[in-house]
Amino acid sequence: MPTNYKFVYFDARGRAEVIRLTFAAAKKEFEDKRLTFEQWGAEKAASPQGFLPFLEIDGKTRLCQSLAILRYQAREFNLYGKGNIEMTLVDTFIETTFEIYQKGIMAIVCKDESKKPDMIEDFKKKLAPQYMEILEKTACGQGGFLVGKTLTVADIFLFAFVDNFELKECLAKFPKLQASCAKLEAIQGVKDYLKKRPATKF
Repeated sequence: MPTNYKFVYFDARGRAEVIRLTFAAAKKEFEDKRLTFEQWGAEKAASPQGFLPFLEIDGKTRLCQSLAILRYQAREFNLYGKGNIEMTLVDTFIETTFEIYQKGIMAIVCKDESKKPDMIEDFKKKLAPQYMEILEKTACGQGGFLVGKTLTVADIFLFAFVDNFELKECLAKFPKLQASCAKLEAIQGVKDYLKKRPATKF
């Protein structure tokens, strides 16, 4: 019997998009429940820790923390690489990508409108390429993948990062990262998801 997944987050990409993309890449059906900020108040009690996102499995188990959910998917859908070394390398990509992801979010949500444009510009032109260079050097996979010979959540998280922050033009300088994103974008489940997903600012 298929597992029933319900994924709950705001109507935005944010930290949730890598999880949605992982379902798409693994060709797993899921309910993509998107809340408004007004609806969130009524739903808050359903979250294990009182915040979003969270994943409900078969109407019973509820998992929270985006990276914990991502690692659950990696194990469940065989997207974690082969063996302990590859799994650790995948974790390395996850942690490094999340580090720069956090810096990007800080720029986007900056409340000082006089500083915000410069912060976003600095992130896109300086910080993001610096981290992408690190990821390029770390890539050790084959056939266009970041780790090993098959798709992993490292590839999916990279794509989500590039997609969320509109950094596709930066990929030309990083052929391994560019190949990884192209591989993911070519997966039919991902193509279908990208076509139908709601248009959001971030």
